[in-house]
Amino acid sequence: TGFDAFETLSTNMHSLYAANVFIPQTSKRKSPFLLKNLNKRYINPNRSFRCSNKRQIWINSMGSSPPSGQGSEEEIRLLSKLNKSIQTRDLLQQHQKVLVATSGGQDSISLLFLLNKLQHKWFWKIGVVHCDHQWSGSSRLQAAHVAQIASYLGFDYYQAVATRDVSGETSARAWRYQALHRIARSHGYSAIVTAHTSSDRIETLLLNLFRGTGLHGLLSLTWKRPIFNERELGFDPFVPTHMKSSRHISNKEMIRFEHPFEEHNRDSRPIVNEEEIRFKTLIQECNIVTLIRPLLEFTRVELREYCDHEKLPIWPDPSNFSLEIKRNKIRHQLLPFLRKSFQPGIDRSLARWAEILQGEDAFLEDLCESIRKQSEYSGNNGVIKTRKLDISSIRGLHIAIQRRVIKQFVESFSNKSLGFDHVEHLRVTCIAQPCRNGLHFSLPGNVDLEYVDNSFVLCMKQ
Repeated sequence: TGFDAFETLSTNMHSLYAANVFIPQTSKRKSPFLLKNLNKRYINPNRSFRCSNKRQIWINSMGSSPPSGQGSEEEIRLLSKLNKSIQTRDLLQQHQKVLVATSGGQDSISLLFLLNKLQHKWFWKIGVVHCDHQWSGSSRLQAAHVAQIASYLGFDYYQAVATRDVSGETSARAWRYQALHRIARSHGYSAIVTAHTSSDRIETLLLNLFRGTGLHGLLSLTWKRPIFNERELGFDPFVPTHMKSSRHISNKEMIRFEHPFEEHNRDSRPIVNEEEIRFKTLIQECNIVTLIRPLLEFTRVELREYCDHEKLPIWPDPSNFSLEIKRNKIRHQLLPFLRKSFQPGIDRSLARWAEILQGEDAFLEDLCESIRKQSEYSGNNGVIKTRKLDISSIRGLHIAIQRRVIKQFVESFSNKSLGFDHVEHLRVTCIAQPCRNGLHFSLPGNVDLEYVDNSFVLCMKQ
């Protein structure tokens, strides 16, 4: 695991996690910890950081403090911008426990250092979490790199390692959010902060547009939302995951401990019935953990320049340059072409469009939820749980409202996403024209829908 790699990297340190980093502006002194060519995949056997540019960096393993200073004009500008976003959008509160998802790349490292600078104003209790998909042989060294930074900043560190394949963007994303939520709940964090930027938002918007989606899909990344519901688990709520944590204490050492219930063998599968009962109970008992994205007004270029200027220790991800990944094709091919051939300010225009969509989608969601709840009833047919929607109340409403109400009605019961084709088939068959009683529809999530006396009736298939 990354912890094992971290122990290997830390053999010459006074204490397990006591490494500190400083980067002098000018120095000709030689050091055994000097990394000369930061483009190469070279990891110092004692401990090392990757730098955001080709300049040399110094690693001080003897516990020295970093150089002090008031901060550059660029850093002050970014801090002011971030602080304004947090305040005006009510993203975080003072004294809140905040868990920062950190991959080690430029965006997450920038976020971590900026939040650290704002701590004196907000008095947050910050923790750092790293999710290791084990996609490459160097992933544990990357985890060790993040652990060193957490120790340097004085933050508790948490790590999740997938012990079964989670290849594919959808599976990996679902596993990450599952792991983040469980760690947050286990350690009392009410907010998980990620480093998604305006650039990520644009790429996600275009990806969803090409797949074919409605307004809600185009909305892409939002500033703030509950991170977890059962539907987000999607593929499998029980991916075997190895979790460890290290708590930072006053003498700058780290105490390492295991999670109480997150240890699985690589080839083992939990007993479905017992685990499912325990897991669903955990969901019901826990408070909502909020996912926060405070960098949605920042571009990737801004953060890269900040990393370069401040010489922050980042770990570049080679997969970001693979054109086999559709997101990277948008980033490295499509957007540069659009900037050159159509609109130099396309990024700003698309980001503004995403922000407009978010406001309009939120309004429509609230409106349709209010309409749905006035016409929705829950019940039991013997031992079978059912839910009923009186569709006569939406027959005279606009098509867009009808579609959203149907989608909300089914998804809130099944915890599975209902695509446009299913929604439109239900609307055209039963609302846009007369429909015979007893007509059945099979829907995703093992759900059966029946049309009975001008109503939709949902139940789980037996």
